[in-house]
Formats: sequence, C-alpha cells, structure tokens
Amino acid sequence: MSDEFIREVDEEVRQERYERLWKRYGRFVVAGAVAIVLAAIAGVLWQNYQQQRREADSRAFIQAITLANQDHAEEAINLLGALVTDGSAGYALLAKLREAGLLVHSGDVEAAIIVYKRIAEDGSVQQVYRDYAMLMAVLNEIDTIDPDDADTRLASLMADGNAWRFSARELVAIAAMRADRKDRARELLEINADDPQAPQGIRGRAAQLLAILDA
Repeated sequence: MSDEFIREVDEEVRQERYERLWKRYGRFVVAGAVAIVLAAIAGVLWQNYQQQRREADSRAFIQAITLANQDHAEEAINLLGALVTDGSAGYALLAKLREAGLLVHSGDVEAAIIVYKRIAEDGSVQQVYRDYAMLMAVLNEIDTIDPDDADTRLASLMADGNAWRFSARELVAIAAMRADRKDRARELLEINADDPQAPQGIRGRAAQLLAILDA
C-alpha cells in the first residue's frame, strides 16, 4: 500500500473518531464556550456598573460638600447619610468622616463622637482611618475626657511610626495638663518639641505648652 493510501485511511479514521467524540461531548464544548463568553460579558457589565456607581457617588459627595460650603448643613448631612448607606466602600467612609465633621460644625458634638467611634471600631476600615477617627473622637471629648482614658485610647497612635503620633501625643498631654498631671504632659510635649519629624506647628505648640507648665 502506498503512503498516500495509508494517509487517507488514517485521515478517515481520525475523522470518524472526531465525529464520535463530537456527538458524545460536543454539547459540553458548546456549553463551556457559552459560559466563557457569558462570564466575559458579565465581567464587562460589572466593571461598567462599578464605574457608573463610583461616578454617581462622586457626584453625590461633591454635591454634599457644595451644600455644606453654602451653609446648608442639614441637607448635606442627609445626602452624606444616603452615601453612607448606599455608597461604595470608599465614598461611604468619606461620607461618614465628612458627616461627623458637619455634625461638629452644627453643634451636635455627641452625635459626631458616635460616628467617629463607630469608624474607629469598624474592622473593615483601614487602620490609618480608624486611628484618625479615634483621634477625632478624643479631640472632641478633650474638655471632659479622663486623662487615663485618653492615654489608653491613643496609646497605639502615639507609637513611633504611626501617622498620627504627634497629634495623639499633643492631645494626651493636654488632657494630662487639665488634670494637673504635669510630669506626663511634660514628657509627651518634650518628645514632640525635640522630634525633627514633627510638623513645625506641633513643635511650636509643644514649646508654648512647656513654657506654660514651667511658668
């Protein structure tokens, strides 16, 4: 038999085998291909939806800021509240922080402190924002807070390397001064005053407060 004949027979055998395989498994191949296409379409649609949602959240947040700047605090707070409930994670967090700030500005400090504490205790929020929320909660309680409570709540924030360490030390020092705990206040203020990485304003206030302690 010639090589050409052998090749033709092999081709027929392969063709017959492919046909049998297709009859048996073809529907699964088609179903798999359809699933891949549908998954790709769903992915694109989801990305588009997410992008549209972020754009809508961005517009709502800017509108709330505009209202706040125009002294329409109540309307701004209502709009931010809707973002907190229905907005994407990033804008919901921004809305919470801005809402708390507006509550302070409008005189409802207790409500603002509640918002800040909830953020600080939310494990789904990045630590740097949780720390900021705790700092703001203590700041808004500074006139009444027990110095030991302030020290405990801001202990981790005062650690070297924390982004908020300078402000945390300052707040704990102020709380200590109010309770006439001069040694603790002086300790923290001297750290801030001598720290070359501390912002100039904080170093300046530390020096002024130290002068008051030594007067």
